[in-house]
Amino acid sequence: MLTLAASVHCETGGLFDPTVQPLFAAYAEHFAKANTRSRDLPRKIFDTALAGVGFKAVRFDAGAVAYTRPGMAMTLNGVAQGFITDRVATLLKARGFENVLLDVGEVVALGGGRDGRGWRIGLKQGPDDDTVLERLTLTDRAAATSMLRGTTLDAAGRFGHIIHPRQGLVRPAFPRVSVVEDNAARADACRRPPS
Repeated sequence: MLTLAASVHCETGGLFDPTVQPLFAAYAEHFAKANTRSRDLPRKIFDTALAGVGFKAVRFDAGAVAYTRPGMAMTLNGVAQGFITDRVATLLKARGFENVLLDVGEVVALGGGRDGRGWRIGLKQGPDDDTVLERLTLTDRAAATSMLRGTTLDAAGRFGHIIHPRQGLVRPAFPRVSVVEDNAARADACRRPPS
């Protein structure tokens, strides 16, 4: 999972960065305070959290993960769901299931569906709205969707969990982004809405 994270981190110029966790924690604490309306953290808190962000300061191998700077932490939420979905798909395929639509948070389509023309999936409007905005047909592919309001930090639901690793909370260009890839882990990691 970390090897994939490192690859996508490099490919996105650092926009995919699992070490964004210190910023996420600072924002979560900020919005937990009563009557917080501003998305801006106090400068000192922002700078301290930002100093703990930077995937290039992570060292890992099969036996250990280490940070080279103090105050660092990681969230694997941006890749783990897809990784787990891929593992389940691999287990099913190894047991002879070759025509399956699997949704374990991210979607994997094995085979061509019931009629052989692909599995049809719907992309919904929002986390609390099941209206289908768009449909995709997948054959031996995976899809992942990220929504700004999939997880919100404030009680009013104005500020989402997608955090720019150098700028903090920014207004994304799109409320939702879906990515289709060969595997769900990669689709999951690549689905960050551009800012």
